Amino acid sequence: MSTPTPTPARLRVRAVAFAVLATVILVGPVYGHFLATGSHRYLGWKMFSRKATDFCAVDYWTPTADGGRQPLDRFESLGYPRDRAPADLWKVRDLRAAKVIGAKMCRRLGGDVDVRADVRCATADGWVDAAAGEATLCR
Repeated sequence: MSTPTPTPARLRVRAVAFAVLATVILVGPVYGHFLATGSHRYLGWKMFSRKATDFCAVDYWTPTADGGRQPLDRFESLGYPRDRAPADLWKVRDLRAAKVIGAKMCRRLGGDVDVRADVRCATADGWVDAAAGEATLCR
């Protein structure tokens, strides 16, 4: 069974509809980016507006003898396979939670280990540095 060939009139309608949609998609953000600055009528896009503001990006590490950093995997350090790790290890919500996980890593690794963390938390205004590994998380 063959499909009918579209008529020239239908092809023109499709082409016009495609051109209008493509123009809206491509040119639409230009207004918000360049012309609507400070306008309360235009609802601009924000990277972090609601759900993405309740987490922090955390890098755990330990200092090396030569002054460098040795990254620490929190899942491996705490003995969890990634597919069965608790949710609080996947999504660290604030600096306090990052410190709690770091203290658990200290206890699990034992000895005189020095666990530090770089913590950046998402806010509506962008990333905020909450900690930069200034002090050990082990007591």
